[in-house]
Amino acid sequence: MPLRRRVSRFAATARSSSTHRPGVELGGVNEIEGTLTIRNNDGNVVLDSTRLSGSGTLVLDNATLGSAAEPIRVDLGQIQMTDGSTLYTGYHAAGTEMSFDNSDNTVVFTS
Repeated sequence: MPLRRRVSRFAATARSSSTHRPGVELGGVNEIEGTLTIRNNDGNVVLDSTRLSGSGTLVLDNATLGSAAEPIRVDLGQIQMTDGSTLYTGYHAAGTEMSFDNSDNTVVFTS
C-alpha cells in the first residue's frame, strides 16, 4: 500500500528557459486536504502515483497536469482551471466541482 501524505497548502511553479526545463517532483503526495496550486508549468510535474484524492482543491493556472499516455486520476473536492490550463484525466470522480475562467482550458478524458 502506498504511503499517503496530506498536503495542506503547496504551490508548484516551474519556469521554462531555452536551455533548461526544470521539473517539479511531488513524490508520494497524493492526498490533498488543502490547496495544491500548479502555476506556469507546461506538463513537467512528476507524481509517484497517478492519483490525487482528498477533500482539497487542485488549481491549475497556465499549467498542464498529466498526459495522454499518463493521465491523472482526480478524486478531489474541487478543481479550478485558469489561463489556458489542461488536465489529462483517466477518471473523474462524481461530485468533484470544476470551475473555469474565460480562457481556453481543456479537460481530456482518456481511457
